[in-house]
Amino acid sequence: MIAVFSSSSPFVSVALLSLGGEPLGVESREAARNADEVLPELLDELKSRHTGAIERLVADVGPGSFTGTRVGVAWVKAMGHALGLPVGSIAAWQLIEPVGVVAYPLKKGEWLIFRGGVMEISHDLPSEPFSGFGPGIENPIYPDASRCPVADVQWTTPVEILPIYAVGPSISVPKKPFSTGVSG
Repeated sequence: MIAVFSSSSPFVSVALLSLGGEPLGVESREAARNADEVLPELLDELKSRHTGAIERLVADVGPGSFTGTRVGVAWVKAMGHALGLPVGSIAAWQLIEPVGVVAYPLKKGEWLIFRGGVMEISHDLPSEPFSGFGPGIENPIYPDASRCPVADVQWTTPVEILPIYAVGPSISVPKKPFSTGVSG
């Protein structure tokens, strides 16, 4: 079986797939600020109903929630390394709609738009039909681990899996440098 972990959006999901990509089970839960607690709970719930061995792991590498994405990637890296399992990565937009247009929020007033695998940042939602989530979207569709297109997974080693960031972190630089109290 393949275990797929998605934590790049406010909804966290874990799916078990056959090696051919057929969904065997999925669990999801809203977990905007506690993906680190929810991922293992969801996996435990799935494993209680499915007895096969997990042979591969896949991480949703974003782009999406900065911390949520890092939690899922770190989880897969650690499990892959500890268990000696092959690991892979998949982009968040592929867990929403693998072939169509996808939109979801980046920052206030900005959207990530994916068309044909190309990412762009826009202040407007697409004019054509699209899937996605965010403010003003009536029927939101979040990344779902059970929609993982296994044929598109990028298989690699745990060390090589990295999150995809659409923009750099939005942190401020202090006006006054922090003093360590140690004089030079």
